Amino acid sequence: MRLSGRWDSVWYQRIAENGYGHTVTLPDGALHSDLAFFPLLPALERGISEVTPLTLGGAGLLVAWTAGLLAAWGIYAVGAQLHGRRTGVVLAALWGVYPTAFVQSMAYTETLFTALAAWALYAVLRGRWLSAGALCVLAGLTRPSAAALIAALAITAAATLVPEFRAGGRTGPLLRRNARMLAGAALAPLGWLAYVVFVAVREGSPFAYFEVPGSLGTTSRWNRSSSSSGDSQSRSPGALRGARAARMAGGALRTAAAAAARPRLHRRDRRHLAHRRRLPAPA
Repeated sequence: MRLSGRWDSVWYQRIAENGYGHTVTLPDGALHSDLAFFPLLPALERGISEVTPLTLGGAGLLVAWTAGLLAAWGIYAVGAQLHGRRTGVVLAALWGVYPTAFVQSMAYTETLFTALAAWALYAVLRGRWLSAGALCVLAGLTRPSAAALIAALAITAAATLVPEFRAGGRTGPLLRRNARMLAGAALAPLGWLAYVVFVAVREGSPFAYFEVPGSLGTTSRWNRSSSSSGDSQSRSPGALRGARAARMAGGALRTAAAAAARPRLHRRDRRHLAHRRRLPAPA
């Protein structure tokens, strides 16, 4: 099945089946390690395949498609909470049709992370900080980009506490009044940190995750080397999608610019021809 057997999907399935420890050497000598991939999706694939007839690939698709529905619902809920149901519908629809939305149909982590992030933000909007923190823990076990979600919760908590403190609030009552918010914000980074620490212990270096080929810290460097090798089946999936998205966006911008330029050039040519024929120039 092509949707469950491409790029990231293969890496996640290998982790689900055999655990971590696989490294690919590209023709140019560059390395790519499966430690670049976070563990929640392969754990779900393994668990579902153990209790159902589904293969690891089928389990990955089930997670991705179910999470896609939950993500759309969560995005709608955030928009509806902020500006009404119409806004929620528009946001969910836009998320479903953005240029790289095709990956939502594959056994990747995009939909799972989006669902967790959307519902975490909704929980914050409703003041359910412990739920938000728990969802952030799961998001932090899904993708490295959870760091942005964790930062959003921390900034929101600080934006709530600082004005109260400056208004003359006493520290003790202030902390007690916002205990759930502080607990949720403190809980949020634990999933992301747990995986970074796991890689650090496994590799024997405190910053090992950021040195893993293909990880958050090395994706661009790895992508340059893999692009020169021409090995499309073993290239970094995340880097490939980023590069393709950039090319798609660049192509769209060029097309839009060309479309916008054509009428102007057409009018300019008409004025030029009208001048040469001594005819009134069009408005």
